Amino acid sequence: MEDYTYKCIPASQNINVGKKGNANSTAQSYQALINSGSVGGWEFDRIITTTTHIPVGCLASLMGAKAQTIDQNILVFKKRNSTDTPSYQPQSAQQPYNDANLLSEMNINKLEIIEQLKSIDQNLVSLKSAQQVVSSKSSVTSSTAPVKRMTMAEYQAKKAAEESAKKSS
Repeated sequence: MEDYTYKCIPASQNINVGKKGNANSTAQSYQALINSGSVGGWEFDRIITTTTHIPVGCLASLMGAKAQTIDQNILVFKKRNSTDTPSYQPQSAQQPYNDANLLSEMNINKLEIIEQLKSIDQNLVSLKSAQQVVSSKSSVTSSTAPVKRMTMAEYQAKKAAEESAKKSS
């Protein structure tokens, strides 16, 4: 089944019919619309006629207006979706597997995995050395003088002493 993308152009709003309303001017207007819609690889597919019912608003209904019915022609264009790389290839389209092909693929994958493991190993060595540096720095800072913890009463007394020292100076 073909896979298409569609686009629709309303024709009834764009058709310019001459004063006499002859068939030639209508056909020329449709031809111009179809030609302009076909730009970019779009293919004309069909014309759909739809009927639209437009209800009146509150104020217009009080004045006695009636709902309108408008027929519109819609031009439908289609474009085939690109199928550059099919997601599924039948077994006959694929390269047949034999021992040599399988072994060469395995060797390539094996080399890629080895390179990735080497990279991971290097990253682990870097992380371990960084961790040792951080832990050695934290042990240095923790070996400095211990922090004295105060009670709330001691803290308030210290603050009062600092304030009185500021006032006296």
